[in-house]
Amino acid sequence: MVFGIAVGLLLMLCVQGSRVELPRIAADAEAASAPALSPTLALQTALAQAGASLGAPIYLRIFKSNGQDGVLRTIASVKGALAEWWFPNLKRAWVELWVQGKDSTYRLFKSYPVCTYTGNLGPKRVADDKQAPEGFYTIQSAGMNPNSAYYRSMDIGYPNAYDRLQRATGSQIKIHGMCISGGCFTMGEPQSEDHQHMEELYTLVKAAHAEGQVQVPVHIFPFPMTAENLAQYADSNWSHFWTMLKPAYDLIERDRIPPQVHVLNGEYVITPGVLPGRDQLWSKTAS
Repeated sequence: MVFGIAVGLLLMLCVQGSRVELPRIAADAEAASAPALSPTLALQTALAQAGASLGAPIYLRIFKSNGQDGVLRTIASVKGALAEWWFPNLKRAWVELWVQGKDSTYRLFKSYPVCTYTGNLGPKRVADDKQAPEGFYTIQSAGMNPNSAYYRSMDIGYPNAYDRLQRATGSQIKIHGMCISGGCFTMGEPQSEDHQHMEELYTLVKAAHAEGQVQVPVHIFPFPMTAENLAQYADSNWSHFWTMLKPAYDLIERDRIPPQVHVLNGEYVITPGVLPGRDQLWSKTAS
């Protein structure tokens, strides 16, 4: 009799468990069958949540390193030729995409990890040095390639006016898909989940061009230009060059508006940015 009661209780528990489980399974099945948002619609939704829209003016900022990562870095006490034997800081680079919101200021929309870049901290100077550049560049519609051998690509316009005054050589420096670099910033292989990073960046830049932003600024820094990071590399041969870059970093942090960049007497000159409408040309960035 005791055995019979136990069996009965067990059956009741199983039935109750099924009653709880069946609605959950049904709900999971319904969620799985719901149509997924298209990548463009999902991007528009994310932009709307950030107070912006697809086609709004944008600004890109690239950092090669956070300035702190990597056990092996340039040793500040080393002088001369060895001073630029940089270790790659584990290549922890990233691209920030800033978008203009309804209040006309810019806000950081997303940060995308860079798969890899070649070279070390410091600007590009020679065509075949495999070095990724630093400085102030722009992406124009003519530099957009949706059918690149590297999935999608966006030419950043190297060399710019400053580079040419330094007699820098080279060209075809891009942000592109895949994970193979000869001086470019790469965003991941097309078959991996990371390809969405390049797809989003490309879509946002293309939409901004279509709405009248003729030049999308791309500012490339070795690391966030804080006083602490600059102090770590105070003895670098590139210290003066980085000091020229710092005001551009400071202004976007302070004003949330991309700064204007000019070249005067062979040096970068940075001034506070303006807020162009979509029908105005972005023609102030060094190119």
